[in-house]
Amino acid sequence: MIIFGSGSTSVDETLSEQITCSNCSTKGSTYFQTTSRHFHIFWIPMFPIGKDSFTICEHCKLTLNSKEMPEDVKRKSAEIRRDTKAKLWQFSGLILIALMAIPLAISIFNDNKASEEYINSPQAGDIYKTKMKDMYSLSKVTRVNEDSVFMVNNEYETDKGSKVYKLDEDANYEENEYGLHRLSVIRMHSMGYIEAVKRD
Repeated sequence: MIIFGSGSTSVDETLSEQITCSNCSTKGSTYFQTTSRHFHIFWIPMFPIGKDSFTICEHCKLTLNSKEMPEDVKRKSAEIRRDTKAKLWQFSGLILIALMAIPLAISIFNDNKASEEYINSPQAGDIYKTKMKDMYSLSKVTRVNEDSVFMVNNEYETDKGSKVYKLDEDANYEENEYGLHRLSVIRMHSMGYIEAVKRD
């Protein structure tokens, strides 16, 4: 069950020396309090979703929300709200996601780089992860010569790319070997039919 909602925090408190309190007529006693609302998941702040403000008179303690403010106070409040930034910690969720995504992106980049190298220099035992019409399967390289790559196909397939390597059992591969020109294998990789190469 995903628990989500919103919260708020004070991000600025400014004393105006020009505003006169509409209740006690004291000048320079009005504080503008700006709050920032944020969206959270499992109480982890993800990102800000808006700002609001209210005023407090230090002298008479009159508190007004943005709808109750006189026009001059409302204008000043809007100006302060516009110039006030959200707190960095209100982006905690996005920062955590980014930090977790960086190692994953590096891993994917390295895997893609390795696959590129393996495709250009195939070896017996290489396992090709293949994709066709949203289904995944495997092909195993049996031998390589100067011009061609010989392989056998796996008899099984799955719709989950992350689980395709579970099919990598010797008994699951066909006996019929076939060969492809090295350039054809490279082309199949560039077209996405061969998604990745696993080499022990």
